[in-house]
Amino acid sequence: MAQAKIAVAGATGRLGRHVAGVLGAAGHQVVPISRSAGVARYVVVSIIGIGRSAGGYGAAKLAHEQAVLAGPVPAAILRVAQFHELVGVLMDMGRQGEVIYLPQMRTQIIAARTVAAALAAIATSPPAEFAAARAAQAAGAPVMQKMILDAV
Repeated sequence: MAQAKIAVAGATGRLGRHVAGVLGAAGHQVVPISRSAGVARYVVVSIIGIGRSAGGYGAAKLAHEQAVLAGPVPAAILRVAQFHELVGVLMDMGRQGEVIYLPQMRTQIIAARTVAAALAAIATSPPAEFAAARAAQAAGAPVMQKMILDAV
């Protein structure tokens, strides 16, 4: 894809700053999400397994996915695993003096920078590929749900 103007939601956050960096390094202009800014694509990061969520954050994330796909701006959703960077956050939350208590959980983690590269690749994919993915998702096909390590 030629250099483009690409919107990044949360461009200063844990993942968004990496997405903005990858896109900027490739010569793209990163802008806030806005139809008036001439945004042609909307790529959303979501969570692997979110389809099994019954309430709370998971239900809100699913509603967000549905709203994005139904919206006026062509959109794609990439569901990914938790970020490596989450480990430090969990450790800080569980710290009690010199001891760190971590929740028991099964997880498969991935670096935010790796996810950023995959999101940037989707955002800059050829228009026909992007349109086909959006049409499949809107028709009820499974949302792209890949382990990024296998996809990148």
